[in-house]
Amino acid sequence: MPANESVAVRPTKRALGDLGIRVPNADTLLHELEHACVSDAQRLPEIVLAQSAERIVSISDRVWFKCRSGDSRSAIVRLRDGEVFPGIRHEDWLGRWWIGAAGDRADDSPQRDFYSKLSVECRRNGTSMHLLPTDWDENRLKLELGALFERRVRNSVLDAVALSLKIERGVRMRAANHYFQAYVSPDSQDEVYLFVGAGGIYNAAVLAVMLSAIPGVKVEDWQPEPSGEQHGADPQSGEIVYSTLLPEEAVAELRSRDLSGFDPEEPVA
Repeated sequence: MPANESVAVRPTKRALGDLGIRVPNADTLLHELEHACVSDAQRLPEIVLAQSAERIVSISDRVWFKCRSGDSRSAIVRLRDGEVFPGIRHEDWLGRWWIGAAGDRADDSPQRDFYSKLSVECRRNGTSMHLLPTDWDENRLKLELGALFERRVRNSVLDAVALSLKIERGVRMRAANHYFQAYVSPDSQDEVYLFVGAGGIYNAAVLAVMLSAIPGVKVEDWQPEPSGEQHGADPQSGEIVYSTLLPEEAVAELRSRDLSGFDPEEPVA
């Protein structure tokens, strides 16, 4: 699990409807939605680990947990290993925990209380299986994986450039089947080089994400270089080299970037 990613609790399509949340664009990760019910649900895996979570005992075919957020209530489940979507099983922090349903508290009326109504619904269905994530949820998660990958690549480039600016030497990282070195010239402090290698097979989409990662720098702002050796960098055989000048605002932002969770040896994806 990447250092800046904790176990995610995602709302299903059913839960989004229960909460009155419109489906956002695919670049929004559903577990990061700015809704109190979703935000508070992110703490549940740790509460379960501490054995302090409250079960919905009236639903007995599998374990569901209660989660309270103001006047909102939700039912959360952890999928069994074999139930996790195949394309996400390598991400041990994602696709395991789900908000299956949500509603409002109604202490004054047991018939209208969320957990009471949910229990009746499950008894009527004979199971709680209908609350589990569906094909829609799997397809939505697949869409988000692309956005998540881009975020990781961008953050990796920004971290590498920021660290190079700080330590005045090259910093190496990997992204998918590509590896790269970021190098900021210590003489100018604003001339940055990006050395990218992929064993001769380059993915244009990955390169585009790398070259657009720095705020204020467009893909077309990068110029191909025959070599960076004369500038004190250390290119490897077969690498392609790009260079550009960093805007003052970008230099200031990179200098203030938090690098506490950055590990140059850790693959991006």
